[in-house]
Amino acid sequence: MKTNSITPDSCLQRLEVLCARGEHCEHELREKMRRWQLSDKDADAVIAKLRRNDFINDGRFARAYALDKLRYNQWGRTKLRYMMHALQLPEDVICQALDEIGEDEHEAVRQALIEKKNREIKDRDPYIRKAKLQRFLYSRGFSPDI
Repeated sequence: MKTNSITPDSCLQRLEVLCARGEHCEHELREKMRRWQLSDKDADAVIAKLRRNDFINDGRFARAYALDKLRYNQWGRTKLRYMMHALQLPEDVICQALDEIGEDEHEAVRQALIEKKNREIKDRDPYIRKAKLQRFLYSRGFSPDI
């Protein structure tokens, strides 16, 4: 089996290029280094250098992640919070990123989802339609109030 182990310096260079192209969180980069079979001690040093040179910034990543997932994946605050927890972001950073999402934009995405899903539902029974809409909204991380 071929190993992908690399030196800490080449790892740092590769991750700097990756982070320069787009926002990444520490968890993603640690997973990548683990796949490259970099030791935990070397990975800690690489992460420290990336933070010191501002290639990694949790707040900046969380804001970009929240806005992208709201606008393009149409996720609500609940799902965003859950997914950012999965990326092991600190709670205060998550709260700050979610607070920066404008209520108008959040509600506009929610309303667009309701209208689109309402057109797709075939049932005529209003109770079944409402239940399906609520389940759909809940699965996307929005409050199911219609």
